[in-house]
Amino acid sequence: MAAESSNAALVGEREIRGTEEGGKTRLDMRSVFPSAKARAFVVENYGAVEGMHQTLARLEEYLAEEVSTTAYQAIDD
Repeated sequence: MAAESSNAALVGEREIRGTEEGGKTRLDMRSVFPSAKARAFVVENYGAVEGMHQTLARLEEYLAEEVSTTAYQAIDD
């Protein structure tokens, strides 16, 4: 349990912001680390960059499915 609580302190602040831009949604993600060493640790030991890419790919798939489902529901209504 001690490792979990010490790892939780590696990222001090996280922000995800979605804004409309030209009829599309722009998604900005930002993580603030307490130090460059903490950032490097998370990137190297947790695969943070690859994990972010995988998460965004899953989000893209989910949203595409939701839009498709919503379009079908609108046609049925």
